[in-house]
Amino acid sequence: MASAAAVANQVLIRLSDLVSSLQDQTGKVTDLASALELRDTDDAGTWTWDL
Repeated sequence: MASAAAVANQVLIRLSDLVSSLQDQTGKVTDLASALELRDTDDAGTWTWDL
C-alpha cells in the first residue's frame, strides 16, 4: 500500500509540473499573439490594390 501511495504522489507532482509548464507556455503564446496582431495591423495599412 505504501508503494501505491508513493506512485500516486509522484504522479501528482509530475502532473503539477506539467500544469505549471503549460501555464508558462500559455503566457508566451499570448505575448506572441499580441505582437503578431500589432505587426499585422501595421502591415495591413501598406496594402494597395494598384497594379
